[in-house]
Amino acid sequence: MQPWLMRIRENLPDRKPQLWEHPVLNVQRRLKRAVFSRVDAQWPSRPQRVKLAEGDLWMDVVPRAYVDNGIFDSGIHEAATTHTVLAYLQPGMTFVDVGANIGYFSLLAAKRVGPQGAVHAFEPVAANRARLEAHARTNQLNNIHIRSEAVWSQTGTMPLYESGWDLNHGLAS
Repeated sequence: MQPWLMRIRENLPDRKPQLWEHPVLNVQRRLKRAVFSRVDAQWPSRPQRVKLAEGDLWMDVVPRAYVDNGIFDSGIHEAATTHTVLAYLQPGMTFVDVGANIGYFSLLAAKRVGPQGAVHAFEPVAANRARLEAHARTNQLNNIHIRSEAVWSQTGTMPLYESGWDLNHGLAS
């Protein structure tokens, strides 16, 4: 199969639904990435402030980083999960985000549950937690309670193995 045909096939709605949620936004941001990356090779490694497709929320994302990449391109992360969270949550509810990473779902939930609701975000990786805290401040979401603990089936202490890959600050194990 021709490489260009394989590329089209990889981006069809059944394989990457987030690309088709807001196609104009996606094309605009991909064009921006292509142009700015050619002008400045370091551009994809620097944080870019983007508006999320859902809600009036902003995040600073690094276009070449694993989780940030899709958020930069389409303003959405894990489309099916996003729609499920938004369909389920109502004002005043409580949402628990275990492994909150940089806070995408915490932000959506905090906006949806409103000031009478609460979001408890657990993120043990310091770099991710710092970005989550910054995103909560940027969006003035005071109902996000950020915790540094990891969540496990037992209480106690155990080692935390972080990924050594600078483009994915998630856990390695």
